[in-house]
Amino acid sequence: MQNAFVVSFYDKNMVFLNDLPDVKTSPISFQESTNGGQKDITIECSYKFEERPDFINEGNYVRITQLNNDYAPKGRLVYSGYIEGLDPYIKGGNQGLTITIMGLVGLLQRSFFKDAGALSRSYVTTDPSIVIADVLSSYQVDYPSSGNDFIGSDALSVEGLLIRVGNQISSTGKSIGFDFDKINHFDAIKKCLELTGEDWFWKVDAGGDFIFKAKPVSATHSFTVGKDIQDISPRRSISEVVNKVYAEYDSGLTSDSDSVSVNDFGLSEDIINESTADLDAADELVAQKLSSSKDKKSFAKITINNQYDTFSIKPGDTCEVLNIVKNNDMFNDNMFIKSVTYEENLCHLTLEDEPLEITKVLKNATR
Repeated sequence: MQNAFVVSFYDKNMVFLNDLPDVKTSPISFQESTNGGQKDITIECSYKFEERPDFINEGNYVRITQLNNDYAPKGRLVYSGYIEGLDPYIKGGNQGLTITIMGLVGLLQRSFFKDAGALSRSYVTTDPSIVIADVLSSYQVDYPSSGNDFIGSDALSVEGLLIRVGNQISSTGKSIGFDFDKINHFDAIKKCLELTGEDWFWKVDAGGDFIFKAKPVSATHSFTVGKDIQDISPRRSISEVVNKVYAEYDSGLTSDSDSVSVNDFGLSEDIINESTADLDAADELVAQKLSSSKDKKSFAKITINNQYDTFSIKPGDTCEVLNIVKNNDMFNDNMFIKSVTYEENLCHLTLEDEPLEITKVLKNATR
């Protein structure tokens, strides 16, 4: 499945300006990760700075679509962002221009979480999904939608191009009590995730679709050694083991430990500073940290070739690796995809194993 990228430019009101002509001097590659979104991307062009077209200006928006036989003529949206900077250069006598584009998730760091203009908000026994909806509403006051971009949780298509699926913020069934004070929208969302648990994730995807959901309990992709897996490099480590956790809260200090982990790997401590949290919230933070950090972990980097639909692989999905030695214990059958680096015809995955919860064990036992 051969792919090609089309880079399109828009003004600050998302009015289409132009597509980038065939002036790129380097291939396009970008990364997307969980608990964040799409990273910055650089595009090198053969333009001299003073000769660049008017549509290449700081603050303008950029969309990148993937074209192949399955996604014609509109293509599939794979990246959105805004121009952060322009850097002219001379290399070996050749002049050019580097365009730096920031992913949409960066907009969440540019303004504070507010309540009718006030820089603090308090919650008592509230589902984190409700808090996140409030965070997005606060953000949209500062960055109101122009009709077809920015960040939201609604479904959206523009002239036949799917931008956002929508409705991807899930209720957790948990309740938190927390005071948010002088915190930007990005950090407020991070805090909601910490209070929800390590078996959840969030991200802003290519169209600004905000996603907050539990990690899948069974593999969403199956990759095969010798077929669509081009390279594979696994690793197992205790470097991130933490087996005793303290948490400061609004009126004291609480802690817990895991004796089995201490016995297996030795004592490894950490402390969480949350002076605005109550005791219940602090205990939840301690429990989540212990649950996610008390065991050794397996990691892997995998390169997937274009025999697989690489742009169907998303951070937050899970996968299994087939055609590998059966007694190999470096992989379980539901490895979590933390990040994906996309190229035109390849993608590179960073995987991490997931602790088997009782629901997963029961599901696997029935296979």
